[in-house]
Amino acid sequence: MKVVFLRVVTALILLISPSTAESHKFTSSKGKVVDASIVDVKPTTITLRLKKNGNQVSVKRSNLSPKDQAYIAKWTANQLPDLNITPGFKRNISQTRRGTYEQEFNFKLQIENLSPNLNLEDSKATLIIVGKSVDRSKTYKIISHQTKDFSIPSGESLDLQFDPISNIYGLEDEPGVEEEDRQKVGFQGLGYIIHIERQRDNKMVHFNSPSTVLEPNKEKILKFNQGDIIDRTFTKLIEAGPKEEEEDEKDGQDGKDGKGGKGGEGGKGGKGGKGGEKNDEKKKDKEPAIAID
Repeated sequence: MKVVFLRVVTALILLISPSTAESHKFTSSKGKVVDASIVDVKPTTITLRLKKNGNQVSVKRSNLSPKDQAYIAKWTANQLPDLNITPGFKRNISQTRRGTYEQEFNFKLQIENLSPNLNLEDSKATLIIVGKSVDRSKTYKIISHQTKDFSIPSGESLDLQFDPISNIYGLEDEPGVEEEDRQKVGFQGLGYIIHIERQRDNKMVHFNSPSTVLEPNKEKILKFNQGDIIDRTFTKLIEAGPKEEEEDEKDGQDGKDGKGGKGGEGGKGGKGGKGGEKNDEKKKDKEPAIAID
């Protein structure tokens, strides 16, 4: 199990430069006007970054105009709290019959709101688990696509538990067919993506995958649904049948003639492709290493 500890940096601590922060003209009770951006808001004080020189100053909120008070309230409502997000992933693997395996995944998110005065309300967490085909090169499937609604008050934490997931892949059950001649079917777990957003304004809170394959493609993958089978570019839906074989053949990966170096991935009867699988199974009869993080 790989635990990824992520600190989500929010707008409260985006101490960005004066040129990029939103500026506002604050007016004191004495009529003095200051052009500045908000850095932090506390119950009785506000920290401002001055536009003219970038210096930070602390001001009592009670000394600001009613217009400024409304602006501060709006600014605060739009901010995201500072969160610690720790994905917890457990898996169990069992062999249902020779050459066929069942993966059972349990996933939860531990979310801690570190902000003293900011709640995270009306939010949605999405878990996507992606599998890679064991018989067709560079073909992927959305094994699971789950969403959970939640809110978390300031200073509190919660464990967001997703539904258990079962995934079966391996050699097809073909009565009367020798093991070495049976096709590989199914999708082996590759990795997961976590996406969290605040629903009232669709503001992204967190978007991450520990998989080096999925991370650069997470935006594309997010739009697909559970059960969808996707091409190698993570942009197109494909059918469950062996339609991708023509593309694989162009890359010399389907191993139909038994000559390709990657015949083991093609999966339809090339001697070169299936020989390696047969030898490996005879040696240990164990499941291949699981790539999922």
